[in-house]
Amino acid sequence: KAAGKEIGLRTGYPELDGAGVMMPGDLMLLAADAGMGKTAFLLNLLRRFAEKGVGCALVEFEMSESTIIQRLVASLANVWATKLRVRELTDEEQARVDDALEVGQRWPVWLLRGPAISVTEMARLVKLHRTQHPFAVLMVDYLQLFPVAADPNVSEATVIGNISGQLKRLAYDEQILVIVISSRNRQTQYKQSDLARLRGSGQLEFDA
Repeated sequence: KAAGKEIGLRTGYPELDGAGVMMPGDLMLLAADAGMGKTAFLLNLLRRFAEKGVGCALVEFEMSESTIIQRLVASLANVWATKLRVRELTDEEQARVDDALEVGQRWPVWLLRGPAISVTEMARLVKLHRTQHPFAVLMVDYLQLFPVAADPNVSEATVIGNISGQLKRLAYDEQILVIVISSRNRQTQYKQSDLARLRGSGQLEFDA
């Protein structure tokens, strides 16, 4: 705490907050198997932070801007995203969606999107963006989609480790919380979870 004010960020999830608040300068990894809802959980974190007025920037490699907005609005309005997408809403649901859009427009949330944005380019955009829109949290969906030059002599673990190290330095240099989605290896899908299941795990285990 500083002058009676807590520096870290709480998520509202007791299991996470019980392990300690998330701090500026930290790199946090959100890892799970495919289809387990990693992106949905990341967007829920974004919503919880934004509702508290905490500025967030989202780097998204897969979803379009309209899809992200639809998912956030559906969550806030408590309607099925599929119903919102095909416009099959009751009058009551539509009213909740309209209210959610109005609320969401006031959120301090910014989207940094691109199919081939490198960590270096992302860091440049973060520095530039923060001069106009200060934010405390950077979210990345997801680690293994960062573009890298194909080199048969360089292992995936080395590539992922380099990206992880750059993200860690970005978090420290900018004093922001960086939350990154990461995939996990599937060959041990039904065994007990551990850090070694992270794809390219060696440096990830050290940095996160």
